[in-house]
Amino acid sequence: RDLGIIPQWTRRQKHGFRPEELLWYGAIDLKDCKGSNLTNEIHPLLRQDSFDDTPDHVYDQLIPGLRLATFFLSHPACMQFWTTLAKGERRVDHEMSRRCGKTRHRISRNVPMTEENASEVIQYVKKLGEAQAIHFTFIPGLAFEGDAAFGTARTVCDFQSEEFKGHQRGGHHLQSSNVRLHSDFYIIAKKLSTMVYPDPAQKLRFNFIFATLIVHELAHAIELSQWRNRAPSPHEPFLLHHNEAELGRMWESYMFGGQVAPINDRVDGIYGVATWNWPRSFGEMDPERTICHALPMQYLEDIQQMETWER
Repeated sequence: RDLGIIPQWTRRQKHGFRPEELLWYGAIDLKDCKGSNLTNEIHPLLRQDSFDDTPDHVYDQLIPGLRLATFFLSHPACMQFWTTLAKGERRVDHEMSRRCGKTRHRISRNVPMTEENASEVIQYVKKLGEAQAIHFTFIPGLAFEGDAAFGTARTVCDFQSEEFKGHQRGGHHLQSSNVRLHSDFYIIAKKLSTMVYPDPAQKLRFNFIFATLIVHELAHAIELSQWRNRAPSPHEPFLLHHNEAELGRMWESYMFGGQVAPINDRVDGIYGVATWNWPRSFGEMDPERTICHALPMQYLEDIQQMETWER
């Protein structure tokens, strides 16, 4: 105090991390860090021809993240969310319908994780990819409802498609959608394509951030694919006890125990990756009540090794 320095234990804590904390947690560096060695086939949803105006040298840098996203979409260990979303019983939630002013549904229980259930959902998502029902576009300055966003998903009206014509005849068909991704992901991938010796730890963080973002948006897009068949209530359902109908964040909560985001909103992951508690029953992010966890590099390395997924 004589030197004018406020002791750490009396300083009012703000939301976020100090640089030394991230180093102590092992969220930035990892000794003898290994790059991604995933060799699994990329999901049909994520093929290069589904990415608009994305040249080979940029797509090549996205491949490790897309392979990780493929496991998130189709590995048996990751199927609880997808089977519950696809096969869970949707009942009208009268309380949330009253609050929202429109009919809303809730899935109150997880669907049993059987091999048959998982296989059926995996085949349905594969069908979406083969039908090229979802396309990806990199957009500069992306925003959603006035706020900056890493990605958004929206329906595409295609009056000439066979699916639309079939729907007009009373059939049940897929709704096409477009996933818009922030152009910063494109820019970072292009930059990495020019680097001879990229930082392997930073590359792992970029792969993970891209994989989680794209599957977050696919949670919306896959639900949108059945939009026509869900009338008269084509809204995302509430899941379990959650009172926020946000399927992307719900998938993150199922997989990682909370919402995932790059620290300081840097999509290159240079400052690390963190999770925080979601859903927030107290509304907007409150520094006094939000609990954040920096993801250690050891975890990000392990999840991008083939032996992890082959266990």
